[in-house]
Amino acid sequence: MAAFKPMAVLSVILLSACSAPELDTSIALRSTVEDMPPPPPLTLPSGAGSDLALKQLVLYLQIEVIDQTSDPEMQFTVGALTAARAELEALMPRMKRFTVYSVFNDGAKRMARDLAEIGEMQSTNESRLPEADAFLNVKLTLNCEKAKMSGRSDGETTLDEIRRYRETLFYNLTDRNGRVMDESPEASGELHHELQRNVGRLVNLTTGKVEFAAGFDPQDESSQAAIVREMTQLLNVGLSARLALALPLTAEVTAINPSKTAFSLNRGSRNGVYLGGRVVVWARVGDFDYVVADTIAKPTADRATLEVKRWNNEDTEAAGIVRDLRNQADTAILGYKLFGTTASIPEKEMVTEK
Repeated sequence: MAAFKPMAVLSVILLSACSAPELDTSIALRSTVEDMPPPPPLTLPSGAGSDLALKQLVLYLQIEVIDQTSDPEMQFTVGALTAARAELEALMPRMKRFTVYSVFNDGAKRMARDLAEIGEMQSTNESRLPEADAFLNVKLTLNCEKAKMSGRSDGETTLDEIRRYRETLFYNLTDRNGRVMDESPEASGELHHELQRNVGRLVNLTTGKVEFAAGFDPQDESSQAAIVREMTQLLNVGLSARLALALPLTAEVTAINPSKTAFSLNRGSRNGVYLGGRVVVWARVGDFDYVVADTIAKPTADRATLEVKRWNNEDTEAAGIVRDLRNQADTAILGYKLFGTTASIPEKEMVTEK
């Protein structure tokens, strides 16, 4: 995803007429503006024109959750490990881009949308399973370490240790033949997140009774599950951003509004177009594709308005298409084959509300 560069800020010093003569700042201001670097070129998302981009995808999801904690006293409970898996399973259908089937270690399969509640899983009839467009393989490792602390005492209790938690997510996308989809750099990778609980362990110096501040008990399943969900949600944000680039959605642009500030797209939120998500509009002319504009989506269920944030005037050949579209009298697109391809997912869409 292209990074947005901050705009330069021009500082203007106001001088009193009585304290100094008026200065001609026009040359300095012009020089500063001229010295500003040009914006990065608009590029077409990888795979924007592929067959996969033009269809709703069937995704098979294989998740392995591993506890790498060496100290038995600090290992995660089965419920906490299950919570990590459930959080990941909930992500894919939330993207609306995929119909998702989870694959379990015994080979059983189930639609991921049915996994909102943790409990007994029933497999889907194998004869009714659709053919996969892609497989997402995820390995999630969890680790907990403790660190001793000293000198934290109020005369009755002492804080003598803290817990540090870490999750690492490895993933790769493969096609139906098991080949890694390496056309996009986002098709495989690694994500990390660390979380520290400073509340630690409170020991009563008189009775020796051990308690945990703020109700946090590192050996309690609900406390562990809460930490695991928090870390996994943050990893979900990174994973969804990468999947949006590796497997983008492309749909047809059908019109441009009269003021030439927005396009109409024939797909909406139920297909994976998100409010505030970035969509690149491009034109296919013969065998060539040209980026026309960078836009932000405002979808309904089945359609979306794409508000133009930047026209592609930097590319000479694309600028001709831009000029044609902006100078016409009505909302038609002049016979151009225009498409919109998703290029980002807003972070808030990928966090579960509890």
